[in-house]
Amino acid sequence: MFFVCLTALDALAALVTAVLGIAAITRGWMLPKVRPGIARPRLYGCGALLFAFGLCEMAIGPEVFTGPFHVLGRPLGFLAWLLCARVDRASRLPKAADSRNLATS
Repeated sequence: MFFVCLTALDALAALVTAVLGIAAITRGWMLPKVRPGIARPRLYGCGALLFAFGLCEMAIGPEVFTGPFHVLGRPLGFLAWLLCARVDRASRLPKAADSRNLATS
């Protein structure tokens, strides 16, 4: 029962992220707290969609894929997350990206 609830929460988070990504791609709209550090909203939206895809793949990928592709669910989701991080970094302003690096170092 716990995993069903966890998967439902994961699906809800992926849905919200995908809606925000589609809003960023189509309208250039983002949440006001995120907007100041973003230079390319459409690229940011693509990163949000990749993040949502990665969430879905890691949660339900092994159950959806059959046969020899059964083992591809979680690694495919993790690769989508890695690509999402690169796309998100490319969408940010150079000054905002540098300040994030200083904060994490």
